[in-house]
Amino acid sequence: MTAEINAGAATVAPPKTETAQKTETAQNTAPAQPTLAAGAGSVQHATQGANGSTQVAPQASTSNGVAHTAQPAATPPKATQPVAAQPVAPQASPFDDWIPDGPTEPDLDLGNRTILIYGLPKIGKSSLANEFPDAVFVPTEPGLSQLRHQQIPPTGYCQTWADIGKALQALRSPKARAKFKTVILDTVDNAWMACERFICAQEKIAHVNEQGYGVGIGKVTLEFRKAIMAFQAHGYGLIFTSHAENKEFEDPSGLKYTRTIPTFPERARKIINGLVDHIFYFGITQVQVPDGSGGVRLQQGRIVRCKPGLEYDAGGRLELPDDIVAIGGAKETYRLLLASHATAADQRRAELGTGVAGPPPVTLDQRAKFGK
Repeated sequence: MTAEINAGAATVAPPKTETAQKTETAQNTAPAQPTLAAGAGSVQHATQGANGSTQVAPQASTSNGVAHTAQPAATPPKATQPVAAQPVAPQASPFDDWIPDGPTEPDLDLGNRTILIYGLPKIGKSSLANEFPDAVFVPTEPGLSQLRHQQIPPTGYCQTWADIGKALQALRSPKARAKFKTVILDTVDNAWMACERFICAQEKIAHVNEQGYGVGIGKVTLEFRKAIMAFQAHGYGLIFTSHAENKEFEDPSGLKYTRTIPTFPERARKIINGLVDHIFYFGITQVQVPDGSGGVRLQQGRIVRCKPGLEYDAGGRLELPDDIVAIGGAKETYRLLLASHATAADQRRAELGTGVAGPPPVTLDQRAKFGK
């Protein structure tokens, strides 16, 4: 049959002859013939696909008798763009409020300071302290009856450690905070002794040394420190007073010398001296004044020693003059002290570059006004 037969829509090819079938089978089963790749010296086998196309497979190549496997050409890697680092959000911390936003400006107001004033009996320590703004005493001894003042309790004085504790409680009240700016503990010596008596009564001993070396006195020191820190924590200006004594010391070279220091015990001194902003020795001096006839005469005056030295225990956190001398009484002494402190505070502000000026200083020419 030489013509195709149409069966419906399908087209059917006529059957092949026996000779044609044998020829096609022989072509499909024939081995692949090697071909020589130009310039490479490698042997490749070409095979014929079912669709009649020719496919070449890489085979081993020979070079100097050594067989090599031909590798397909490597595909170059694709260029990658760098990935930008993503910012990490900061984690919140419960201590973030503790981190300052900037420096804290210094409080250079003399009325907000913690001060120790000590000196000889009846020199006028309490009178000088009473000049500080809106002052109230916590007295531990009698002796204020000749002074116009305010005190806690309103009458009498604090004879026991419990009384001092009650005074601390009173100072926490809104009424006290609205009324007072300066608290005066007069004197530190008696407060320390009241604390010793309290510890002895609590421990049922007659003397703090009965509990072994350092045990009893350690309890007194701890209790006293807690109370002193409580006074300061109230936010008032705070003044401690004490008497003065001359004590002999010896330097590392063996040289002995006499120094004027407060009379409270050494353990109390370590607490007080480390806490205060200023230590002022208040004493008497002789001042030369005009005698009205072209000469001079000596007149008794008051002196506040502000800087430390071999002779006196004194010093502070601001650069005050070595001495402040006043001819008048406590009022004039306070005003000159205030003037000196204001000048030193302005100098500190200038050093820090805060641009915040303090109150105008009181000049020496105004002493007569303040002495009245």
